[in-house]
Amino acid sequence: MHISNVPVIAFEKLSGMASPALHQFVITVSGLVFLWVLIVWSIQRHYRQYVLPAAEARFRLVTWWMGFSVVLFVCATALTMGGPNDVVFGLPTGLRIALMIPWITIALALLSVVLYAGVFRESSVTRLGRAGYAIVMLAGVGFSWFVLYWRIAG
Repeated sequence: MHISNVPVIAFEKLSGMASPALHQFVITVSGLVFLWVLIVWSIQRHYRQYVLPAAEARFRLVTWWMGFSVVLFVCATALTMGGPNDVVFGLPTGLRIALMIPWITIALALLSVVLYAGVFRESSVTRLGRAGYAIVMLAGVGFSWFVLYWRIAG
């Protein structure tokens, strides 16, 4: 059945998990959160006048590396995909290497979930701080979900 040269399948609605708007939201928010983490936490680490509690310092270190791996993956993928026909005849070696980076991100996201429990129990971390750390952790989990959903991790 066609409606003026358009197949009926074009009118089927996608589920919420498969909608392009959700995927764009997850990637955009994750990218912005990790850029913020890389820039702001690096500056804070350089100028901080006090020592963070151990659980908070571990969480920040793990999530900083998680953000670095996300930004590295996006940059490496963009640099190795020079033209639209680059993957037609096989994956370039640089792209094969870049597709291994998400596994590091997934492992760090799982570790950040475990470390967040320690930050949550820390009495010196404010509610706003806990909420901020939860956003960073959820950005890592969201990016990991996106990579696994699209089977990008090589």
